[in-house]
Amino acid sequence: MNIERIKELYLEKDFNCAESTLMAANEEYNLGLDDNSIKLLGSFGGGMGCGKVCGALAAAIAVIGRMEIEERAHATATLKEHCGEFVARFAELAGDTDCIKVKEKFFVEGERCLKTVLENADLLTAFIEEKKIK
Repeated sequence: MNIERIKELYLEKDFNCAESTLMAANEEYNLGLDDNSIKLLGSFGGGMGCGKVCGALAAAIAVIGRMEIEERAHATATLKEHCGEFVARFAELAGDTDCIKVKEKFFVEGERCLKTVLENADLLTAFIEEKKIK
């Protein structure tokens, strides 16, 4: 994904981790998401506002779902496996999946969780390429 675009969305335009991730992926992979679709993930920023699942991770899982699901999730043979594997890779990279724990590792004053968003974007890009997700 375009790193400069992610920085712009996250730092300059003040979108949160989930929104920035989803917006950059939408542009990169032509997902066809409109502004209202982006808003659906907005509440996942900050670990759903309470430090739980990292918003950047939640957005990455949403991207995988959007790219893989044709009709419905239960009819998508690889979805569960791919989501589980991506979550495991994120946890290995970040040390956890919960925002409160990830922030301990990646938060930088003045940049918030930019490092998390960028690392997640790199991980997602590599994962999509490796798994040949379309």
